Amino acid sequence: MVDKPKLVAALAKSIPQQLATDLVDDFLQLRQDVATSTLGRASGGKIIETVVQILQQLESGKHDAKPNVDGYLLQVENKTTLDEGFAHLCCPACA
Repeated sequence: MVDKPKLVAALAKSIPQQLATDLVDDFLQLRQDVATSTLGRASGGKIIETVVQILQQLESGKHDAKPNVDGYLLQVENKTTLDEGFAHLCCPACA
């Protein structure tokens, strides 16, 4: 069982608390939906939006409330301020 408060606290060391909470909440809902075969309640798109917001935060110290997800993901490999392995491994699969 995932300890939600501990996971959020660990993530919040590197990203804003609200983004950490959003990511964990959405992930846990998606995980529950898959485990119970009740797909449709969670939104994979919201998780990707939160990942983009996290990348924006890591890159510039701020993030858009409603990011242009497609536009950002298409250009993420050219972002020199992001950890190359993370950006190259995670984001092209999302786009």
